[in-house]
Amino acid sequence: MTLRIIVGHFHRSEMALHCLEEEQDQLHIPETKLVQDCVTRWNSTHDMMMSISKNREAINNCLRSNRKTEDWYITVSQNEIIADLINILEPFKSATEILCEDKYVTLSIVGRLFKNLISSVECISTDSVIVNEIKLLVSTDLKKRQNKIGSEKQNW
Repeated sequence: MTLRIIVGHFHRSEMALHCLEEEQDQLHIPETKLVQDCVTRWNSTHDMMMSISKNREAINNCLRSNRKTEDWYITVSQNEIIADLINILEPFKSATEILCEDKYVTLSIVGRLFKNLISSVECISTDSVIVNEIKLLVSTDLKKRQNKIGSEKQNW
């Protein structure tokens, strides 16, 4: 089950949302709504995964109580992957926040940001296979974009 479907369920169903709020209260989790990601909103996938990770137990309790959603249960191994993905996305969230601030001259920091982002997705021996695959894909894409910017910069 995709995370978007789970979050969408809690956004569309008043009963599911009420269940989530009750579970958050019983588990002493701050009452927060789940964040739905959106392709046009930077960092929304990170924020969605973060909201799911923080509320996993409450979400699972609600999903288990409904026959239609009981198969959507977020397992421990799935939650570990979510945590790994949050760690991969964290430097990108920081980079976009830096780029959106007015106090920096954006062009002067682009090279450094690329270097830091590429460094953040270097594969390490303790990474899972899935994490290594994602890091490799992201690293390859970042390097292509960095090279494109570098070649366009020469035309200025």
